[in-house]
Amino acid sequence: ALINGYLCSALVGRSAEDIEGIWHDVYKMLASLGYTRGGWMEALSGIDMALWDIRGKKEGCSLSKLLGGTPLS
Repeated sequence: ALINGYLCSALVGRSAEDIEGIWHDVYKMLASLGYTRGGWMEALSGIDMALWDIRGKKEGCSLSKLLGGTPLS
């Protein structure tokens, strides 16, 4: 509900490739309103995870590989 009701305006039209830029912009928006705890940060976390998932699917690899990890043997 927080994403659909309040945060979608900061996301619509943005490239899913700009994970860091989106995170910083949404965080700055929330911080300017004093919303840096609880459900607001959970919503930002959900957005971040979804964007990384999109990137992983686009590149055909796991999140651990995207972030520089090595596969488990």
